[in-house]
Amino acid sequence: MAVFRDRLLVPEANAIPVASILPLEIAALAEPLSVAANVLSRTGCTADDTVLIYGAGTVGITVLQVAKMFGARCIVADPDAARLERARSFGADVTLRTGHDDVPAAVAGELDGLGPSVVIDGAGVPALLAEACRVAAPAGRIGLLGFSPDPTPVIQQRIVSKELTLVGSRLNRRLLPQVIEWLENGRLRPAAMITQTFAAADARAAFDLVENHPTQTVKVQLAFA
Repeated sequence: MAVFRDRLLVPEANAIPVASILPLEIAALAEPLSVAANVLSRTGCTADDTVLIYGAGTVGITVLQVAKMFGARCIVADPDAARLERARSFGADVTLRTGHDDVPAAVAGELDGLGPSVVIDGAGVPALLAEACRVAAPAGRIGLLGFSPDPTPVIQQRIVSKELTLVGSRLNRRLLPQVIEWLENGRLRPAAMITQTFAAADARAAFDLVENHPTQTVKVQLAFA
């Protein structure tokens, strides 16, 4: 598959029109935002929910933006203080520093003591699933976005007794047109996600930055013009 080109031939059905008012660098963010839209669709997120998001990297920040657009209350947990500061700039109602704050205790009072109604694992840490099951409200929904192949202990009794719903989410489920519309009408304003832009000729340096200093980036883009 050809990638990182200024022109690419694709089937017409795969091409999504973008209004001229939408800068291409913002339109490029539709793909990660559509993944966030998908997991929140699968977990049925609405304005009535309190959403606990594990991870304030790219995945967590996109989930945060879409959940806030829906009107949900959002709590973000991450071990990195700088990432949490960024989450606050994107509208997080509460931020918790994993390893310093007691996350289960901090979220236990949500929704009149029931706990968060939606929990999203945007960190991909296997141990978080057990904690998510523990902190989620009765009839809560848990969305998993991590890719770790490692096993995790899950107590079946907790899932059944609380009637929890667990969903895996990976793709955008054809939500790109909807996300493009949100970007065009200003319901989503993700420009601050673009932390670095490199000329296409400097792609190697861009990849080195992402691989070696991930906490310094959210989205790194290549400019072909």
